[in-house]
Amino acid sequence: MPWPLKQSPQSVLGLCVTADRLHAVAVHRRKDALVAGVSGSITFSLPAEGLDVAQAGAAVREFLKTTGLRERTCVVALPAGWIMSQSVPLPAGITPADRDSFLEIEAEKGFPCDPLELQLARSAFRAGATDHVTQLAVRREQLAQLSAVLAAAELSPVSYTVGVVGLGPKAAPLSPGGIAVTTEAGGSVIAITGGGGLVAFRFLPAGSADVLARELRITVEQIPAESRNGLKELALAGEETLVGAFQAAIGGWAKNLGLAIRLVGTPRTAIADQLAVAVASQWLESGSSALEFLPPRPTRWSLWLARYNSKRMGGGVLVAAAAL
Repeated sequence: MPWPLKQSPQSVLGLCVTADRLHAVAVHRRKDALVAGVSGSITFSLPAEGLDVAQAGAAVREFLKTTGLRERTCVVALPAGWIMSQSVPLPAGITPADRDSFLEIEAEKGFPCDPLELQLARSAFRAGATDHVTQLAVRREQLAQLSAVLAAAELSPVSYTVGVVGLGPKAAPLSPGGIAVTTEAGGSVIAITGGGGLVAFRFLPAGSADVLARELRITVEQIPAESRNGLKELALAGEETLVGAFQAAIGGWAKNLGLAIRLVGTPRTAIADQLAVAVASQWLESGSSALEFLPPRPTRWSLWLARYNSKRMGGGVLVAAAAL
């Protein structure tokens, strides 16, 4: 869950972390509208072995200063390649307490590492008479390194989230389902919403338009039939040439499925900038992100209790050693 602020800010910094760059866009609240302001990008690559956190943070801080970006509260779109996902149906009649245990077991079976090493975000959706949950996971060590660099840059993240979800239809209970696809040289992302939540999420390494079209068709066939029948829109964003080729490859299939194709953004706007604006705007509008990976901030009580327990344990060890 996001870290609470004393007062809702009138502007935030939208950040989008890609494989090799950090994109930043200031988004301001202007009466009844949200307006994107100053933007820029810097070479940025995480995770990195032997990273000098102070040096990396200083580079980001200097970049923000020279670009004219003064906001310190930031909303971060994580690299799509960091995110793992699984969608599971819930057993009928499962209680809330049993639900958490069931999802923990599914995470242990479905992800390639110990769930304790992962930060999870969950999105529930309904398909027909069955409730489902999509679980997305990011390695905690990646988030820790990113958090350290942002702290060194004197930035205060209030959300770590998924950028592509902000481009498609909103995942509201009564909203029609839709597909959002971003495509660029570094890879493509497919996000499907419906039934009040995120139905599917996939990151695909760079490939041809035909390969992406085939993978999209496979992904749609794998979701529940009720979710598939509810799809109404296909939102496309990314590099102009790649989007054009993909649209040509998928046009006939989309028409047969009854999908209206919508192009997002402008040819001159980098997809990473669009994602930065999308996550910042969503957070300013609602005060939260649809999918949240930011670890809970420890309370003063929990910090005090940890120190107290640590002192007690230390004293116990000394007593035991003396007795021996």
